[in-house]
Amino acid sequence: MEERYPKKMKDIEILFDRMYSVIPDKLQKPIGAFALDKFIKIKRKLLGAKEKFTGGIHYLEIDRGHPETLLLIHGFSDSKDGFLEPAVYLAKKFNLIIPDLPGFGSNEKDETRTYSTYEIGKSILEFMEGLEILNPHIVGISLGAAIAMEVVLLKLEYPKSLSLISPAGFFDADKTCIYHEILEGNNIFCIEGPEDYEGFLNRVMENRPYIPAPIKLHLGEMMIQEREWLEKMSTDLLGGLTDLSEKEKIAELSYNHRVENIICPVLLVWGEKDSLFPPHLSEIPKSKIKNSKLVILPNLGHALHHEGPEVFSREVLKFIEAL
Repeated sequence: MEERYPKKMKDIEILFDRMYSVIPDKLQKPIGAFALDKFIKIKRKLLGAKEKFTGGIHYLEIDRGHPETLLLIHGFSDSKDGFLEPAVYLAKKFNLIIPDLPGFGSNEKDETRTYSTYEIGKSILEFMEGLEILNPHIVGISLGAAIAMEVVLLKLEYPKSLSLISPAGFFDADKTCIYHEILEGNNIFCIEGPEDYEGFLNRVMENRPYIPAPIKLHLGEMMIQEREWLEKMSTDLLGGLTDLSEKEKIAELSYNHRVENIICPVLLVWGEKDSLFPPHLSEIPKSKIKNSKLVILPNLGHALHHEGPEVFSREVLKFIEAL
């Protein structure tokens, strides 16, 4: 495994993993599942997050009576609970609505449905309108950023602002990103064993937070079990694209030019070490969106909400407060 941790943190991880090593192998995953479930429930309770369901969408609501609301949209293979760490900071200033995207989290996984960014974006817009939440600030990460753009393009006047974090949806056929890998048959989200999950974590995060061994085993097992579903979702979201030389198809799928239509203030945030959607891709939206600000965070990778939740949140809050 690639060495990425400060020595002190690595020593702590080794100590904890030695403690967990006395647990019989057959109990590791069940203990991991139990511990993760308890952690999520405790975190939700501390935040005052209520789990709700409406319009086919499971979501978390944190309502502390603030005058404004943030809509947080998670990325591929993640869920609403992926935002629990940033919510600690964001909920101090805003009410939060955090949905599971269609096809992810607790939502139905319908094999007969085609999950395009357009269809998912339409579902999220209808969900928000059903809640009668007008003019929220929207924050999306990775796939969630592409969905956020879709929501805004469906209703340009809807958001007060848009924050795109490590965004998917921008294509450059000449510069490698995760799309090249997927189309070449190497989808890092479709793993087969624990070692693949370790590699996945190293790809999406430059500075990984500590994950106790039983929880990591459980998370890896969940991802292995969802392999076929994640393959379907990848295919659906790429709209049948098979080669990055298909320029007309790319123009149809990408946001390279469509973002020119966005009229609200836009924050663009990239991790300097993002290996899925490298920072060079930021040149596309920065040059196309008139009212945009670009921030590149040093020494961070793709999953900014996991590896740098405080830094991630600070940039979003600073941007919105300056409007």
